[in-house]
Amino acid sequence: MKRFSIAVFLTLSLVSCSSSTSPATPERTTPQQTGQTTSFRVLVEAASLSGLERKEQLVINDQAALDAFWKKAYPEEEQRPPTPSVDFSGELVLAVSQGMQSTGGYSVTIAEVKESDTALTVFVKETSPGKSCAVTQAFTYPLFIVAVPKTNKPISFSTVSDTTNCAR
Repeated sequence: MKRFSIAVFLTLSLVSCSSSTSPATPERTTPQQTGQTTSFRVLVEAASLSGLERKEQLVINDQAALDAFWKKAYPEEEQRPPTPSVDFSGELVLAVSQGMQSTGGYSVTIAEVKESDTALTVFVKETSPGKSCAVTQAFTYPLFIVAVPKTNKPISFSTVSDTTNCAR
């Protein structure tokens, strides 16, 4: 009976915590987007592996800066994944983190990158769990890193926040 109760609880927890938006296709809620969408390559999408305790939005232009950031993001050398391969002659890296969160259910993504004649704008979506969501009771460190074509234009970040609605 105890196993049945645990199985029912876990099933209900998973079913009741569906997001209002699909994580595979992030909602692009950015009403003043201008310019052309720029393609990007996802290097890291992690909810709990990083050690970045503070919210950050970074532009990384060279291998030395990426190596330093990687050591900061993954301070435990034995748990550190290999540094992603980036050709800095034609790419740069954009990294966003949500910092340390007290539970699971948080995520951060780069939803879109737009390039105008004068600038590059990075549209970031931060998601947090709603009050009725069943979440893991552990610290998490949401992190999202992409590579984009190199540019000399100014880069800005525009962030929207969303709360997952788990109530049915």
